[in-house]
Amino acid sequence: MAVAGATLVCDRTVSVLTGPVVGLVTGDSARVLLEVDRAATVEAHVCLVDESCPGGRPVQSASLDLEARRPGCFAIARLLPGERYVVCFGGVSRGDALSRVADFRTVDLAKREVRLLAVSGDRPEAVAAGEFNLWETVHERLRHEHLPPVHAVLHAGGSVSLRAAFEDAWVLLQRNAEVAESGGAGVGPGQWQALCDAACERLRDAYRFAWNLPFTREVLASAPHLMLGGDGDVYPNFSLCAELGAEGGGFVAGTMLRLARRVYWE
Repeated sequence: MAVAGATLVCDRTVSVLTGPVVGLVTGDSARVLLEVDRAATVEAHVCLVDESCPGGRPVQSASLDLEARRPGCFAIARLLPGERYVVCFGGVSRGDALSRVADFRTVDLAKREVRLLAVSGDRPEAVAAGEFNLWETVHERLRHEHLPPVHAVLHAGGSVSLRAAFEDAWVLLQRNAEVAESGGAGVGPGQWQALCDAACERLRDAYRFAWNLPFTREVLASAPHLMLGGDGDVYPNFSLCAELGAEGGGFVAGTMLRLARRVYWE
């Protein structure tokens, strides 16, 4: 979306990995998540879209120092209730500056109604070739301006299918733990932390993959999203899995559960 009057300073070396993902939106504030591939200062340009300026006019800007490959959240305040806003980003590549745009409406406090759209258990790997993508249905619903607005999309657990990534990361840690227990060289504290970081990256890659799929990415950028955790966001039925229990799983299982929760909160 072209935004009238907004000047975007682009850095060709900085690419967006995830986002924007619109989080909690109230009558006067919004939260927008973004992740980039290298450390950078990124600017969020907030533009008001109305009848007098359908292309959007800048009303404020905010900058945020983002770490490499770690999501950060822009906290945007001083918004007007019941209005449509778009947020574009400077300090990223030109292609991302043009395509990675958040689009949402603030809550109209004068209207005593809340309309939610609920989703759960997203498993993109289970969609067969030629099968209809339900995210396309959600996207079409959100973009129809003649229909009553959706105030928020509620993710009731299973926002990302983490099973395959969890198992890959678990094997990485388990193999090194077995080497140490069998009397091998093992790994020192610094090396173990590096392995945990690698396991976290494998879990984060699951989010980057799922949230960049067609229509999913557009939906996450075009409505407020409220996300509730479920076992699918860690590992399906993990509380009933003997290998992840306190007795059968040992410290590797505890580490994996902690890392999965950390990435979920990120």
